[in-house]
Amino acid sequence: MAFYEPLHEALPRMNLDEMRGVSPLTWQSRHGTTPAPYFTEYEPLLRPSGAGVQLAEQRFAFHNFFMSATARDDALSAYFALLATQAHRHGKIPVFKCTRSQGRLPWFRAQFPQMRHIALIRQPWTQFRSAWRCHAQDGNKYFLAAPFLVLESNPAHPDVSALARRFGLPLGWGRALPLAARLKAWKLAVTLLDAGTLYKAHVSLWLLNTLAACGAADTVLDGDAPPAELARACGITRGWSVRPAFTPPPRWPELTPQALRFIHESALQTLGSRINPALRPKLHAWLSEAEEVAARDLFAPAPTNRMLEA
Repeated sequence: MAFYEPLHEALPRMNLDEMRGVSPLTWQSRHGTTPAPYFTEYEPLLRPSGAGVQLAEQRFAFHNFFMSATARDDALSAYFALLATQAHRHGKIPVFKCTRSQGRLPWFRAQFPQMRHIALIRQPWTQFRSAWRCHAQDGNKYFLAAPFLVLESNPAHPDVSALARRFGLPLGWGRALPLAARLKAWKLAVTLLDAGTLYKAHVSLWLLNTLAACGAADTVLDGDAPPAELARACGITRGWSVRPAFTPPPRWPELTPQALRFIHESALQTLGSRINPALRPKLHAWLSEAEEVAARDLFAPAPTNRMLEA
């Protein structure tokens, strides 16, 4: 029984109609052609009032985003135990597909040692390119705004504050607002910020997530590997599909190969000795790949329009 995005901020308030109204076909998801709603498995767990999944809290989405193995969050633990029980009640194995768990993977592993914890890591540029595509093609600014909202929501974390200072990220002005208002404000802000600042926030979150996830996962998969290779690694023999091509982002003047490399090196230097030496070669490989792909996206010569030439 697969629970999609159990930490999603909408689950604490969703009603049945809303759950059934969100599927890969209702937005530009590139998630395939299945019409099945994302949140079907949560329907039996709606509160008696009909609004919101039992034990789900909005703060799960952005607050306490980075948790150690010894951290305590009884409410979060009880929520996942409830979901697991729901699957077991039907004789099924619970599977949790999260995009907000990597920074908390040490905590999840300590809380649920009987589960297998798999981290799917994509290098940061392809993630950023995907977020930009959602904004530029579909008007969906969520994925550019979310890194700022996450970092702003975790000011006490020393690595968050260190990276925010290093990159001069504009955090803090929206903390007093309700979550919905803060998210709306950041969606507006990302249209005003330069691409370099957007990428710095993205890389900061990516690096903190990756460090936590790789140190706690039972298995680490390369999200940029060919789909067939990923499928084999997961034991999947059918049902997978090829990831669609993304339109390259514009050629921002503030993002050059040298600037991208400087951002990556600055982030690594800021965290310094807190990075496990055994992980450094893999981090450098991911970041080097990001720089190579970005160079092809941003700096390759524009294709010649032969028809116009003729």
